[in-house]
Amino acid sequence: MATHTITLQHLTGPERNGSYLSINNTFVRCLLARIAFRTTAKLYKHKANSTCIPISPRKLIKKGHRVHLAEAAALHFVNQMTQIPVPRVYCAFVRETEGEGWIVMERVRGRTLDEVWESLGREELKDILKQLRGMVKDLRGLKPLEGGDNLGVSNCVGGSLQDPRFPRGGTRFGPCADVL
Repeated sequence: MATHTITLQHLTGPERNGSYLSINNTFVRCLLARIAFRTTAKLYKHKANSTCIPISPRKLIKKGHRVHLAEAAALHFVNQMTQIPVPRVYCAFVRETEGEGWIVMERVRGRTLDEVWESLGREELKDILKQLRGMVKDLRGLKPLEGGDNLGVSNCVGGSLQDPRFPRGGTRFGPCADVL
């Protein structure tokens, strides 16, 4: 379990880039992440325009203008508050000069569910759906963060959201008082 505690008191910095949500943002960690990106990332296979670049067998960097540190905060929050398996966040920061978010996180190897769905048997599918049902139940049972009793619809620290399913996916929206 990670040791960085997330509360609404972190909402003192600019929402624009989420830099106030940095995790383990030390000069050395940021430098090592940039060095790994420039060197070892070349040794690992990844899609040309991917925001996720492997830097070792167990770590990857997610970086880009659309990478917001609220994602790192959400992963960290779910890791702390549930038993749901999510990648561990080692470091998260914003490169102010480029305006890019960087998240160094655990690399989870394997095949995605959509890759194997058709090949799974009925019992395997039932088991997966049971696991997913439990995860959704855990997420719905989470209590708001300290000071966040009336957040409505927001990211895990009360800030704006991003949903790639919406047109112009780079646009952030919210928070909203309710879903209507």
